[in-house]
Amino acid sequence: DLDTAPITHVVLVQLKDPTRTAELIADCDQVLPAITGVSGYSCGVPLVTGRTNVTGDYDVGIYVGFRTDADYRSYVDDPRHLAMVDRWRDGWKAVRIFDVVSGAAWVILAPVSWCWPAPA
Repeated sequence: DLDTAPITHVVLVQLKDPTRTAELIADCDQVLPAITGVSGYSCGVPLVTGRTNVTGDYDVGIYVGFRTDADYRSYVDDPRHLAMVDRWRDGWKAVRIFDVVSGAAWVILAPVSWCWPAPA
C-alpha cells in the first residue's frame, strides 16, 4: 500500500551553468525538507533510461509533497523557500513548475506565478 502526499509540487530546473547542479541539489536538500508542512521530498538529476519519450532536458528535478492545501500554501510563502528562490533565480536558464492534486484531496489551487523565463 502506497502512502503518498495528495498534493505534489514538481520543479524542473535548467541551469545556466550545469556544473552547479550538485550545489543546487545540496541547497535544496538542506532547506526544503525542513520547511513545516513538507511530507515528501526528493531532489536529483534526470534518470537516463534511453527512452526517447522521456523528457530529460533539465539539470535538477525537485519533488515536494504536501498533505493539505494549507501546508502547500505555507511552503510557497515560507521565507526559507523564498530566499532559496531568490538565491538561485539568476542562475536559472528555465524553470518548469507542475502542481498536481490527486484523489479525495482535490481542491482548486491558485496558480503559482513563477515561470522563468517569463512567457513571451
